Amino acid sequence: MPKKFILNRGVAYPWLCDGNGHVATRYYTGWFDDASYHLMAMVGGHVAALKKDQLSWADVQSTIQYKQELRADELFIVESCFLKIGTKSVTSLHSLKNLDGAELATQEAVTVQFSLTERSAVPVKDNVREQIQALLNHD
Repeated sequence: MPKKFILNRGVAYPWLCDGNGHVATRYYTGWFDDASYHLMAMVGGHVAALKKDQLSWADVQSTIQYKQELRADELFIVESCFLKIGTKSVTSLHSLKNLDGAELATQEAVTVQFSLTERSAVPVKDNVREQIQALLNHD
């Protein structure tokens, strides 16, 4: 079972809501993206650290499922984990939940290690791979 981490906390402010009275979908992407930066940093893959090697990350696939409405003034958390590691890619899962633990939305993202000079995917750095693998094998 992969190890999960709470990597974002927030408030669904009224000005984030659409005409239907629930948070507009565009904000979920930002909250999931914030969590992904923290998730990568935990395994030595922070963008600032990678840039010295002319590396970064590039999302190549993202699937969001909206399950329940997040309404104005609700508090939420984003819980994240890695699902798998490939040669050049990492798959992660982010789950936005209310404080009662109900899952409101999820994002599954495939992200590749990206060479800033070659402008293409490259193998995930060994130290990052090892740390992700340890989290995947967590019981």
